[in-house]
Amino acid sequence: MTSFKSFIAVWIILVSGGALLFVGLSSKLQNVKNVEVGQNHFSVVWKGFQPTYSNQTPDYYICINNLKDTTLRMRIAMKIQNFEDNGYWFLIGPYGSPPSEWTIENYQIGFIRIDETKEFIYEVGRTKPSSIPEGIRTESIHLVVKAFRDPSYSDLYSQDDFIVTFHFIDLTSTSIGFLAYDNFDDGTSQGWSGGSVSSYSCYRSWPSSFYFSYSDVPTKTFATAGCTNAYMVFSLYFTGSGGLVIYINNQLMFCTDVPISQAGWYQFAIPLLIQTNSKVSIDSGPACYLDDVYVITKP
Repeated sequence: MTSFKSFIAVWIILVSGGALLFVGLSSKLQNVKNVEVGQNHFSVVWKGFQPTYSNQTPDYYICINNLKDTTLRMRIAMKIQNFEDNGYWFLIGPYGSPPSEWTIENYQIGFIRIDETKEFIYEVGRTKPSSIPEGIRTESIHLVVKAFRDPSYSDLYSQDDFIVTFHFIDLTSTSIGFLAYDNFDDGTSQGWSGGSVSSYSCYRSWPSSFYFSYSDVPTKTFATAGCTNAYMVFSLYFTGSGGLVIYINNQLMFCTDVPISQAGWYQFAIPLLIQTNSKVSIDSGPACYLDDVYVITKP
């Protein structure tokens, strides 16, 4: 993407799921990304995984299994801070025609004055695949951010486009290899620390799950070193509203940007490390129940 030397006047911060998309056993998505706006030009720069900036857009991971909705709804938290000499009307939407099965619409963010900050949620949708024979399917969407001089969004000031990539996982595919599956149904913690097994109260697979309080940090190490790729799909029951932070080998890797607003089961998918084993630590706001933990690879 073209880079411009003019001063940075507007920051568009997107927080979404190259880090973490959560699909509530229903449906719902991270990393912090920044869109730079120079004088009369945009230049998209994404803030990648800790601790540095990257010009690579983060990827999103979504498991399609056990979801009650037929449409996957990816909700992206965004924030615009306008440090320009003028206010503008902002819009985000598709760049060209969306791919088949996707719903991507224009969203008018509205007018943002000089030195004003505005937060909002941008949502894109995709029809849930019925199956993925190859196990993991990668698709990309093309988005554009535009700034206009007028409230009718007709006098374009500047724009820039960027591509976001999604990876859809199907646990039922014979192309998937399983490195681990934890359901706690034998009454043991199955290698997890920082909590305790709970039976006959709240579970995805009968009769048990792994309960932890808001002050606990469930942790387990998975043997992922040397794999071609590795992913963890897991379900959490949130007892109230809050958020989720994931550490891998004690390094902050993922966190939810859109708060989880109500109690219920939510499903998450994240990539794991392959250069070393992956010690996964889960830190949540409210107390949670952990269940149906799959660690997979595609040979």
